[in-house]
Amino acid sequence: MNTKMMTLCGVLLLACSQNVDLGARDAGLTPETGGSTNILATGGQGNVIASGGQPNIGARCGDAKLDVGETCDDSNTMGADGCSANCQVEVGWHCTVGRACISVCGDGIVVANEQCDLGAANGTGRCTTACTRSTALCGNGIVDPGEACDDGNTVGADGCSALCMVETGWQCAAPMQACVPTQCGDGIVQDPEECDLGTAHNNGAYGACSPDCKITGYCGDGVQQPPEQCDMGTSLNDGAYGGCAPGCTLAAYCGDGKIQGPEQCDDGLNNGSPGTCSANCKLPS
Repeated sequence: MNTKMMTLCGVLLLACSQNVDLGARDAGLTPETGGSTNILATGGQGNVIASGGQPNIGARCGDAKLDVGETCDDSNTMGADGCSANCQVEVGWHCTVGRACISVCGDGIVVANEQCDLGAANGTGRCTTACTRSTALCGNGIVDPGEACDDGNTVGADGCSALCMVETGWQCAAPMQACVPTQCGDGIVQDPEECDLGTAHNNGAYGACSPDCKITGYCGDGVQQPPEQCDMGTSLNDGAYGGCAPGCTLAAYCGDGKIQGPEQCDDGLNNGSPGTCSANCKLPS
């Protein structure tokens, strides 16, 4: 074979080699070199296989896999179930990949089926260690029907009795708060006080309150005091003739100048004078 022929064969062999390489590229096959990505044709769809630590392009929230940027994935994209719509753990929940999230009892946050959550205080009063409300009534920190107070315990002599009733000489402001001794002058009427208008007004004036929180003079106490015209007590201040009216003013009486009730006449202050009405409001004989 002469030199020209050998050169021609070499050119043809090189061309064939290049055509084979180009054909492979046209078929979508790229040799994997140096950690680059391979695109493999399968069923007419291109799947991207991660190599060199690169993320999968097909990754998404809701695929039950913990992908880059996600802190949870419970197989859905619904929020308010512990794992948000963009696959982030919601406050008060604990999540395991591919499973439903669960609430964390004891973190002080009420979520899911928790009835209550007082954190470290769970199990000491109104909330159990399972984050359910205590079935006990008195002592659960809630003023239930029939109770006047509930300080979270059933110990008496602290203002709220063992039966959850306010004890004499105490005042209980709110559930789960300690009761405090009654203070005359604070403007709050508590046993054994009869009244309390505050220190500045507990001056003992008629119709007001005494400095020791006792009711002072008032219409109906049976004691006539200024400015009362009369006071026969609440039940007798009925306005009957010759008696006392509900406002502690005199009812109709002989001598008021008005003929009322059993009177035959009434000349007021002139009753009993010659030629006038008698002192008992009868016509002279």
